[in-house]
Amino acid sequence: MRVLLITDSYPPEIRSASLLMAEMAEGFRDRGCEVCVLTSSPRYNLAQWPLAGRKRLFYRETADGIEVIRTHTLPIHNVGHLRRGLGQVFLPAIFSLPTPAIRRPDATVVYSPPLTLGLAAWAVKVSRGTPFIFNVQDIFPQNAVDLGALRNPRIIAAFRAIERFVYRHADAVTVHSNANRNVLIASGADPAKLSVIPNWVDAEKYERARGRPVPLADPTIIEGKFVALFAGVMGYAQDFQVVIDAAKALKGDPDVLFLLVGDGPRGAWVRREAALLPNVIVHPFIQGEEYPALLAAADCGLVTLEKSMKTPVVPSKILGYMAAGKPVVGSLNRESEAVAIIEDAGCGFARGVETGEDLAERISRLRRDPELAREMGAAGRECVRRSFSPRACLDAYFELARSLRRPQ
Repeated sequence: MRVLLITDSYPPEIRSASLLMAEMAEGFRDRGCEVCVLTSSPRYNLAQWPLAGRKRLFYRETADGIEVIRTHTLPIHNVGHLRRGLGQVFLPAIFSLPTPAIRRPDATVVYSPPLTLGLAAWAVKVSRGTPFIFNVQDIFPQNAVDLGALRNPRIIAAFRAIERFVYRHADAVTVHSNANRNVLIASGADPAKLSVIPNWVDAEKYERARGRPVPLADPTIIEGKFVALFAGVMGYAQDFQVVIDAAKALKGDPDVLFLLVGDGPRGAWVRREAALLPNVIVHPFIQGEEYPALLAAADCGLVTLEKSMKTPVVPSKILGYMAAGKPVVGSLNRESEAVAIIEDAGCGFARGVETGEDLAERISRLRRDPELAREMGAAGRECVRRSFSPRACLDAYFELARSLRRPQ
């Protein structure tokens, strides 16, 4: 079976979406599929890339048995809302340019966001007769409306029309939680097309990272500290004010350090605020293969969302914290299904964490009670092994793609 993956983020970019799609590509390959990935030329949070600096419309490369075609796009990350919106509008046309050079796939899987990449998958369906799976991670445009990034009624209506169009023409739609499934049904998606396949995490990879060198420019900065770690994109959806407020509440405790690793649209603001506090360190992104070792050096993981968000998003960093055996402290919107995941697994605190003082109190409780932290970390690790294993989740995608394959 030939499978085409369409995503705007893929290694060597360092972000959760790129890692997820790389693991999906490898999963299809390991199940005997011929895999092609259609993606953007990397420009954000880069690891090394041998083709950097070359000027071509698109590039074709093969790595570990996976063909990757990269095309130049307008910027849609780390830019203002207007430029981001324009970049997303042009994505389908840009992504469609190399498709005649791709051997006809039997199934396409497209990662959303951006929502508009669903139009590129639809174009492949029309031109090549290939069914497609629309993998919804963040529900757009609702999340942008909640955050205030989209306010113009006409633009919102246009994106909602694209959303309905993609749901209607997709052969299958996948979401990572039941709550997201319910939101999509309310948005007009056909329940018969919807499948709940959670995101996954390889717990063994995090186990193997124990004892490895800490991947920081200066590892000594965390020595003797209780490290509360945020690692990931510093975007508009993340509530960094609550993190800064928690750091202010704990600045008199010399044992607690807030380590914020990453960058993004709010990175400059985070760095300015952190510079005023003695217990906050901001560090650039690290390479993906070093991420498990970073988590191994932390004492708890932080996850925050703006309370204005009403979609039940589950930030992928939570599963990484759990796989590393670290208790999770979350300040999340009540609609997020992540609250139930954290509390039901017994792997941290999420309910009732509304303010910086609440966040600081939970962190202090874990620092004072190492046995509680250990128990929560062990519960999280057991939960991901039981419910979020790569084998089960990628098997589900393989079987779904195979079920859509049309007779030759």
